Amino acid sequence: MKDSYKCYEKVLIVIVTAIVLCFSVHVRASGVGNKESAQEIVNEYFSLIGNDWDKFAELYTNEQINSFKNFLENEKNIREYVGVLNVRKAKLIESIEIKYDDVKDMIDEDYTGKKIKIFAVGADYDVYEDTKYFSEGIIYNFLILEEQNGQWRVNTLMQIADPSLLKMKGYHFQSDYNITENIMEARENGYFNLDEIDYALMEVNGNISFLPKEKEKPVTKRDMKIKCSNEGLTVNAIIDSKYMVNNMKAINKDKEWLDHELKVNGYDNYDNILLATIDNNYKVTIYEKNVKPDKNTVLE
Repeated sequence: MKDSYKCYEKVLIVIVTAIVLCFSVHVRASGVGNKESAQEIVNEYFSLIGNDWDKFAELYTNEQINSFKNFLENEKNIREYVGVLNVRKAKLIESIEIKYDDVKDMIDEDYTGKKIKIFAVGADYDVYEDTKYFSEGIIYNFLILEEQNGQWRVNTLMQIADPSLLKMKGYHFQSDYNITENIMEARENGYFNLDEIDYALMEVNGNISFLPKEKEKPVTKRDMKIKCSNEGLTVNAIIDSKYMVNNMKAINKDKEWLDHELKVNGYDNYDNILLATIDNNYKVTIYEKNVKPDKNTVLE
């Protein structure tokens, strides 16, 4: 009897073990209970950059995986450090989840009807060369995740068009976020390498003006010893059909002279003139009301 009970106990253990194993396999196959959180995907995204491009590509949405793999495997892209391939490695500094309604005007694509999460992510990048999209140091971007089949996938990484707007919306970042704003403003002014800048001045309106180093200043005609005439300022003679008396006095011309120039070219009055300008050679250009720019008249 005792031997029979032990045999029954062993059979029961085997059956229970088999059921547990089958359930475990089913769970892994279906993905139930194995769902990574959105924040875990964000962490994994930056840890894989430069370390495992295959796994990195698999983080993207189903529609993008194959095309992204092809991009990452393209020899020309690898050789020329195109896009994210310019990054040796990246270290995530901070990530803050952002409400879609707060930034939908800053994002090109319309995500209405899709389940997404948006993170403002700050990462410390180690790059091969500074470019418009990736440069050495801490840069903030939007990382947009989309839920597909119960799993969070990467939809896109995009630049933050106006970082100051996020602070105005009440989002608080580490002090390095200010550096991102300054770097972006430098890029917008054509300086992709901060070493090219001698001084950066904060203006009263909040904008930053950049003074390049002497060796980085653009070459002028004077540098090339090329003779040229002074073009001078363009004067506004008529604005919205109104004659500008003081402007005409400044160039020693009067209303009679201007009327003659207009009349010989078919303008008997100012009614249809939005703007009339006079350059240093007394050439008059007419911008008519409700007329496309390419149809404006230049009076020789």
